[in-house]
Amino acid sequence: MRKIYLLLFLVLIFVVSSCNRDSVIEPEPPPQISVTGAYILSEGSFNATTSQLSFYNIPDDTFSVSIFNPGNLGLFPSGLIKQDNYIYIAEQGNFGSPGKVYKLDTNGTVVSVNNSVGMNPYSLAYSNGKIYVTNGPASNVTVLDAVTLNFITEITVGVYPQEIVALGNRVFVCNTSLYGGAEDSTVSVINSNADSVEKTITLRKDPGSIIVNNDYRIVVGCSGGSNMIYFIDKDTLGIVDSAYVPDGFGTNIAVDGETSNIYFISGNGNVVRLNQQTKFSEIVINAGSSSFFYGYNFDWRNRKHYVLDARDFASPGSLHIFSIGGTFEKSFNTGIAPRRVIFK
Repeated sequence: MRKIYLLLFLVLIFVVSSCNRDSVIEPEPPPQISVTGAYILSEGSFNATTSQLSFYNIPDDTFSVSIFNPGNLGLFPSGLIKQDNYIYIAEQGNFGSPGKVYKLDTNGTVVSVNNSVGMNPYSLAYSNGKIYVTNGPASNVTVLDAVTLNFITEITVGVYPQEIVALGNRVFVCNTSLYGGAEDSTVSVINSNADSVEKTITLRKDPGSIIVNNDYRIVVGCSGGSNMIYFIDKDTLGIVDSAYVPDGFGTNIAVDGETSNIYFISGNGNVVRLNQQTKFSEIVINAGSSSFFYGYNFDWRNRKHYVLDARDFASPGSLHIFSIGGTFEKSFNTGIAPRRVIFK
């Protein structure tokens, strides 16, 4: 009889320990938007309730102007990335003051938030389990833990860092100059293992946009009147190619995942296509007299251009969708000053 009791006791211990073990190693995943679509971030005006995170449902062809939950975004959210089924947003806040970084699930519900990040945090990148956030007025980059959003460190870079991108264990930061003040023409390369700058690459004045292309080169556009786009080798960190853009470079480089083309907003406010092999550029979409192209991305899987029109920065803007050749297809009203668009 004692053997039977002992056997039952051991079975009970096994069952309880198994249940406890399962509850630890199998956390419930965050809720997810299952459809393909686009997230659009609008900076808003000086009223914190005017900034919006929107979602365009591609299969249903429906547009939700606000999915941020709970409440409203604050003052001037400008950074937007998606990583590991989470969305991260950087909010600038009042000028010269700390901002915020939000971590959301793909439905737009806040998972966690750091309410005091750097100084006017602008753009974000992910590397090595960490979020890197540019702080323009402070000329540094804040590093946060991607899971908790807890502060890790700050890294000094060049003058007024804005756009940022990560590739492997390196983070590339565009130092864009201070308007009316100190100038810069460099990209700072941060090693995310050591969280320190390992190299500074000199280009032309005001590197203003950065992305990784299909060849895993770093592509940088300089908006300071040089009309130049540069291609940087990911391993040697040397400049391996460049292209002159007659229409000038503005912002928002996007890569075509099926060709060697890249797209961007030109200095004249148009969407321009550049063939990386031939260096030939041509205008794809002309901005109308009442338009201001403030944000852009290319959906290469569906072969569509997504253009964000801020208009007058005081009234709701628009998401315009164009065909690969630049033919207008449809528009949706967004929040005020739509700035970023990323795809799911």
